[in-house]
Amino acid sequence: ALAVNFTRPEDAEAGIAALARARFLPTLRALALNFSFVTADCAAALAAAPLDGLRALKLYGNRVGDRGAQVLARSAALSGL
Repeated sequence: ALAVNFTRPEDAEAGIAALARARFLPTLRALALNFSFVTADCAAALAAAPLDGLRALKLYGNRVGDRGAQVLARSAALSGL
């Protein structure tokens, strides 16, 4: 499990982009990004990341919006949620 809290919007975009490239990502089972300025663009980066092993994703308190939610829901890598 990994819990991350970005405190500024610009940190969220850069941080999630870096997270999406992390070598350990395919083995990650749970990810919490609550209150971390996650936007629809950040959600798209997560949806494209190799998160096939993920079983729990917490995004409470973010502004993912309808577009971000749709991208996450359609992601093949996140089908295990």
